[in-house]
Amino acid sequence: MPRPLVFLHTNKSDYVQGEYLWFNGYIYDPLTGSPYNERLNLYVGVYDSEGNQIKKELFISENGISKGQIKVDSIFSAGLYYLKATTGILQNLKEEDSFIQKFRVINRLQTVLENSKDILDINFLPEGGTLVSDVPATVGVKVENRSGQGVEKFKGYLVESKGDTVASFETNMFGLARFNFLPRKEGTYSTSLIDSEGRIRQFFLPEIEERGIGINVKRLSENKIQITLGMNPLTRSEIGEKTYSLLFHRDGLLKHMDINFPKDETFVSYIFNSEELHPGMNIVTLVDNTGIPVVERLVFNSGDSKKNNDLNINVKSKKFDSVQLTLFAKNSSKSLKFLSASILPLGTKAYQKKKNISSSFLLEPYVNENIEHPSYYFTETSKKRENDLDLLLLTQGWSRYDWKNIFNNSPRKENNSRTGVDLYGKLNFELGRNENLLLYIGDKPYPKRIELSQDLEEFVLKNYYFENGDELQFTTINSNGKLSRPNLYVRLDNGIRVDKIHSVEKYITEIVAKDNSEAYNLEDFIMPDKTIVLNEATVVDKKKRNHYLISPVVNENRVTEITERERKMYPRFMDIIRSNGFRVIIDWTSSYEGRVSIVNLRNGLSPALYVDDIFQVDFNNIEHILTDEIGAYFIDKSGNAEPGAGGGVIRLYRKIWGEGEDVKVEKESRFFLHNVKNGFTPVKDFHVPNYASVTDDAFINFGTIHWEPGIILDENGKADFIFDGKGWTEFELFIEGMASDGSLFSTNKIIRVDSSQ
Repeated sequence: MPRPLVFLHTNKSDYVQGEYLWFNGYIYDPLTGSPYNERLNLYVGVYDSEGNQIKKELFISENGISKGQIKVDSIFSAGLYYLKATTGILQNLKEEDSFIQKFRVINRLQTVLENSKDILDINFLPEGGTLVSDVPATVGVKVENRSGQGVEKFKGYLVESKGDTVASFETNMFGLARFNFLPRKEGTYSTSLIDSEGRIRQFFLPEIEERGIGINVKRLSENKIQITLGMNPLTRSEIGEKTYSLLFHRDGLLKHMDINFPKDETFVSYIFNSEELHPGMNIVTLVDNTGIPVVERLVFNSGDSKKNNDLNINVKSKKFDSVQLTLFAKNSSKSLKFLSASILPLGTKAYQKKKNISSSFLLEPYVNENIEHPSYYFTETSKKRENDLDLLLLTQGWSRYDWKNIFNNSPRKENNSRTGVDLYGKLNFELGRNENLLLYIGDKPYPKRIELSQDLEEFVLKNYYFENGDELQFTTINSNGKLSRPNLYVRLDNGIRVDKIHSVEKYITEIVAKDNSEAYNLEDFIMPDKTIVLNEATVVDKKKRNHYLISPVVNENRVTEITERERKMYPRFMDIIRSNGFRVIIDWTSSYEGRVSIVNLRNGLSPALYVDDIFQVDFNNIEHILTDEIGAYFIDKSGNAEPGAGGGVIRLYRKIWGEGEDVKVEKESRFFLHNVKNGFTPVKDFHVPNYASVTDDAFINFGTIHWEPGIILDENGKADFIFDGKGWTEFELFIEGMASDGSLFSTNKIIRVDSSQ
């Protein structure tokens, strides 16, 4: 079953109360290496620093793309938070494949003391998982401080019991290193590590096994790797002529080869071209003749990877501080590209992200441990970074997927296809034999007829798109077209469940500024909304407004109320129709059916006619309707009011007696109303907050200039958009995206506007 992977590109990583956290979601199918094109519910939650859920909202993903926003409102005090995005499929998996990213809410920067660097976590990780006696081994080293950050330039030595130095190493910027040696069961080995202050710490290696198989992966060139399997004579004699298998797998993809160890040989070696491996991550597992895994190693194949495609960017100044950006995809295929762009002031401190779309889809789903800076391995292509990536994979040990979970705990299917909100209803009345139950959703013009059985009181509507704020209007209609209010019980299930992030990183992230913390007082960073709130008052219009405008189909502002003057000028409603550009003909010689015909004078087509929003199959029913019986009407002769109504639309609404009652009361007399509160979150258009200043240091460090979530590069690989530069001429641009063929884009650039343009 495909496991969709999720990446959210957010406009920043640091926010102030009153801002929105804007995001563009990308859903990826690792099995096909392309966007996950099935429609999916996307659950986006916010969690506190301990991993407890604060809020969760529902958005929709279509063709692998989603977008939305989370309001950073008063429930967010200053502190560290986590953003988590998941789908119904991912919620059913034992492994945590959801997207998780830290962000901060700040109001005043303060000095924060880092955790003590004296407390170190040091691990020695043999390649493949075990040290086997008399089999050459590569051992990965991981040195982290209490904050979970790698300790750089940590030197170490491997020493035998006799005092001889066997190997030496030095950690890189992420606290990782490796060394080679030949372990012997009878030997005793210790490591001496020297920190930057010259202090020596001593540790012992993992136990050396008497039996087993070792694995070594060596990159020979950009497109070739060598895999060597080794064992000692004792293990070789026990294996005999048994056939083992070497598997190259991930995400349901599998390639394998049989391994028959040559007689009297303790080593076997193979060379593989990149075409023989899966693109991207490969989980290389040796299994014995019974299918039990023996050793495992992660290998990244960049030969056919679609990671980090580059973009050319052209900047052009426009009028009134506007800036136009034109994006060009280098070496572009003909596939469409979907991008999002965050534009922040040059020198921003509000974009402190350590992951990008490439690391989220190609690396992080397959490793067990936290990766300190996953995007580092995908921001540029070089031999050093490839070696650093291989060192990272060496120190990760086995992949994060447990074989027992894969085979014994497959995801439950009941929630996999959730692509909307489920509505559960119950009738608290007896539906007549000639009655139907209708549902109007929000401002949609056409009702949904709910199929009901005479013997059942309950009904379910699966996977509907209900937005928060939508008004669901239920009514019953009989054979005469009369609408009546049903007595119902209605409940919506959006699939949101309270959960917890159990893999929260228990450390304090680096604070942006530790000097002069009072310089950035962000309490008045955003000005209040300029909307003027008036005291509640009741205004009585001299012109009494009628209360028959209860249509769920037509906006009240488009409906024309019948005036006294119209009643005198047009005694019959057909006279009003004639005055609005239609020819009305009554054939007195014909039978009743087809007696009245109405034709649009513009195109000769007949309009669609509705009486109280009930469609009429012919025009005969309005022949004798007097204008005095009508409260309001809607006439559109353009032919564009609704599909299939090229001749226009005519809707008349008969008077409702008791005009002094409130319109809501009148509406509720014919409709059961349910306001949606747990549906999809409506997606807002981006707007810049009302910053107190766009020129001070606070804005430079934490302000937002623009967010563009819906960039689509055409088949020629080109797109452009315009934004308000707020008077600035230098910006930092952060782009993430995905093409329909699965190519990934991640670009961070400084852009400058030529002031002479």
